[in-house]
Amino acid sequence: FAAPARHGQRSYSGRLVQDSGAFEGSAPVVMLVAFNVPEEMQTEVDRWYREEHVPLLMRAPGWMRARRFDVTSLGKDTPPFTSLAFHQLADISVMDSPERAFARSTQWRARLEQQGTWFGQAGRWVYACL
Repeated sequence: FAAPARHGQRSYSGRLVQDSGAFEGSAPVVMLVAFNVPEEMQTEVDRWYREEHVPLLMRAPGWMRARRFDVTSLGKDTPPFTSLAFHQLADISVMDSPERAFARSTQWRARLEQQGTWFGQAGRWVYACL
């Protein structure tokens, strides 16, 4: 993917590393999660996303798709995120689902959070499609 820099927006290029699969219909809400994963943690974070986090999120009714990208290049004045995840949701209320709460409360996630400040410094944004 490549996100163009316009009107002060940030620019990233990346390589798709995970996709939960296509879906029927539309997803009017997109959540973006951006991490600056330390190199020594990359394999563990990849495993967590692939084996636990995304499968748990996909159990939530209305969680339509999850795609994750490794960042391959950054635009000027762009925060140095190394991993971007795009989640497509049927509705903003999916963010309050018990399935999402559970996916954010596992022991594996807790261990990742304890591996330094990088996890807590993730960027998270939610957009409604017009």
